[in-house]
Amino acid sequence: MGKPYWSELAHLPATYGWANQVDIPRFSLGVRDGSLLPLVAIGSGGSFSAALHAAWCHQRATGRLGVALTPLQAANVNLRGTAALILSASGNNPDVLGVCRRMIQQEPSLLNVLCLAKDSPLARLCAEYEFVRCDEAPLELRDGFVATNSLLAFAIIVSRSYSELTRQQTNIPESLEGLLHTSNGIDRWVEALRETCLTAVRRPYLLVLHGGAASMPAAFDLESKCSEAALAAVQVSDYRNFAHGRHHWLAKKGAETGVMALITEEDRRLAERTLALLPGKVAVAPIRISSKGENTALAALVTALYVAGFIGDAHQIDPGKPGVPEFGRRIYHLNAWGKQASGRILRKVAIERKAGCPMQLLSREDADQWNEAYDRFVAKLESTRFEALVLDYDGTVCDDQFRYTTLPSNIASPLESLLRAGACIGIATGRGKSVRTALRHRISQRSRDRNAR
Repeated sequence: MGKPYWSELAHLPATYGWANQVDIPRFSLGVRDGSLLPLVAIGSGGSFSAALHAAWCHQRATGRLGVALTPLQAANVNLRGTAALILSASGNNPDVLGVCRRMIQQEPSLLNVLCLAKDSPLARLCAEYEFVRCDEAPLELRDGFVATNSLLAFAIIVSRSYSELTRQQTNIPESLEGLLHTSNGIDRWVEALRETCLTAVRRPYLLVLHGGAASMPAAFDLESKCSEAALAAVQVSDYRNFAHGRHHWLAKKGAETGVMALITEEDRRLAERTLALLPGKVAVAPIRISSKGENTALAALVTALYVAGFIGDAHQIDPGKPGVPEFGRRIYHLNAWGKQASGRILRKVAIERKAGCPMQLLSREDADQWNEAYDRFVAKLESTRFEALVLDYDGTVCDDQFRYTTLPSNIASPLESLLRAGACIGIATGRGKSVRTALRHRISQRSRDRNAR
């Protein structure tokens, strides 16, 4: 399983160019519509590194909070009032499908999904719910064992969307060489980086230091690749958290440890002062990121991809083909998203929507009253025969993203079915004639005539 790691990295310049041009209208619209909300970005493995990058982009562009979570971390978080983002390269692993179903149930204010495959199970799931903003950007080159080209593609696409949001469309360089500020070509840049890392990558233990949020995704991606491919034991810390006790590792294990220090212009002074105080027995690789602004995180991620290759070479393990044990395959395919909890989740979401606060903040007495009220309401719905239905339009019949377009078929079809069954449907809205026009485009004349009677 997998592909030679360096053969995958050889495609990065082409992937960079593709990702800089691919059309992503629904995803960009979702970024724009979620710009006034805090963002929860969700991903696994290499996609988690991309989620960290998305969270950084959101914070930088909007000033709002952005956090990255794994699917299991996100599963039981109350996301009402947030924008949720799911990133998946293949759109077919059990965790991304499970967390997408859970997010749909939990009703975040906006759910944005980006998949790098065409017609994936994830996209088909999202298509059942028109309020989910799902965009597909099929990347022809598939990753091997660890995320390489997909990670770069995610990072470029996300950066582009946030640059468009802030009307800075021209800030992302057109080529990978431009991003890395190398005029001598990628190969010479790689060899210079290899020379910087040569001693540190040979150590069995690695400490990856990073500054602010811009270089954090790169640091965590290095840890991810070293762990997934069993290259080395890695710790990750920012420069100041390292000062709170983590430095003691170097006092005891310094001769066996290499320090990979990601240094951006923003944290250069702090990094240099910190590294100057390390004991001489520690092998230090000061990895300088020359890009600035919103390109800092992109350049750091690309740099980390190459550094992972150097670590693999030093330990004679190919990160792209490390060998997968059978127990690992079985663990990967476990389904942690059983259907048993669905009813409880729907109950919880419904009560929290009406109560206006999380269930755990309700007193026992209040929680009991809400649960009893829920049971009475559901029982009444199930036992009552309805002959007429009055609906709000915007945000009920029609999701906001379709406000000025045709009513989606998976909304129009149930309305047609109700009308054919003899129900009378009314629309309560202040919008005016545009709603009538939209409905007439989707509801047949025969059904409209039956409703008029």
